[in-house]
Amino acid sequence: MGVPIPSNEAERLSRLRLYKVLDTPPEAAFDCITRLAASILGTPIAAISLVDENRQWFKSQIGLGTTSETTRDVAFCAHAIVNDGVFVVPDARRHPAFRQNPLVTGGPGIQFYAGAPMATRDGINIGTVCIIDQKPRQPTPEQLGLLKDLSVLAMNELELRMAGRAALEDLDSQRRLDQIKTAFVSDVSHELRTPLTSIIGSLGLLRGGAVGELPDQGSRVLEIAERNAQLLLQLINDLLDMAKLEAGEVEYDFRPLDLKTVIAEAVENLTSYGEGRGIALAYEPEGPAVVQADTRRITQVINNLVSNAVKFSPDGGKVVIRLSTANGRAQVSVIDHGEGIPEAIRPRIFQKFVQGKTAAKAKIAGSGLGLSIAKVIVEGHGGAIGFETATGAGTRMYFHLPLL
Repeated sequence: MGVPIPSNEAERLSRLRLYKVLDTPPEAAFDCITRLAASILGTPIAAISLVDENRQWFKSQIGLGTTSETTRDVAFCAHAIVNDGVFVVPDARRHPAFRQNPLVTGGPGIQFYAGAPMATRDGINIGTVCIIDQKPRQPTPEQLGLLKDLSVLAMNELELRMAGRAALEDLDSQRRLDQIKTAFVSDVSHELRTPLTSIIGSLGLLRGGAVGELPDQGSRVLEIAERNAQLLLQLINDLLDMAKLEAGEVEYDFRPLDLKTVIAEAVENLTSYGEGRGIALAYEPEGPAVVQADTRRITQVINNLVSNAVKFSPDGGKVVIRLSTANGRAQVSVIDHGEGIPEAIRPRIFQKFVQGKTAAKAKIAGSGLGLSIAKVIVEGHGGAIGFETATGAGTRMYFHLPLL
């Protein structure tokens, strides 16, 4: 009697190849299943067998020495995969399909065989979990049920590995895409920055009277053009900064730094910015707080948080900057009394191009990169950044760094 070929053989073989398991090294999870299978009846031989075009290959086996495969034409498992239930041969010497089989008449001398098909989610059998003995046996329904459970467990292991590979491939693809996007943004930003800087310089010369006195209307047009060019330049600089930070191309100049002094200088520099918008800045330090940090980058974080707070504060409002220490950490808080961060964007507030606009503040310009840049910098210093907010009651943005 020849080896039966499943009616869906082409699809079955295609599905088997998707798991990329053939000829892979032994794995502890599969070996554990094989040992459990042998323990069901106390058989000396057990295997997880996968059947391809010409052979049965053992992902795991005990009792077969160094054998890793046999030809398909003598494989009991080749018969088992055409069945839906557990395929049982109580005594191969008396079975017309197997009594002349070389695995029965010679080594390993199979007399008893039971194989539970390993079925994919859509019911395609690609192999078996099987147990073998050199003497006849008659297993109970409970024992066959346990063997079937182990075949499901083995199949689940294959599914998990395939899902894991797919996830890693997706991650690698995403990383490659991110690298391409980062390189593109960096290249384009560099190309734009040089001519834009020249344009801003020329606009400044025109406003300064380099070609003679301008009429009031012309001066206002140039002022608007220069302001928008400055905003565009800031966006380009932010894009370049973000690209470098994400690519890990920024080298931090770490050195002991007293946050009290650095924040005081930043607040002093930002005071005129706040006054220009009718917002007062109040600095409330508790005392010195020495950390290991890059002065320029931490100043950048403070500037981002304070300028954001000013932009979203009501006219005549106040922004409070606090410095405190506790539990081996220095914490910097920037508190405004604006409308708060809209609930819909709170989970994404540190993502790129997310802006905490409300309807009343829709005219506020910004790149939407400040907080994402701040997050990368703070985490690059071994710290963390977060916020507390309430609708209509303002926002507290904060970050903390380890104290020296």
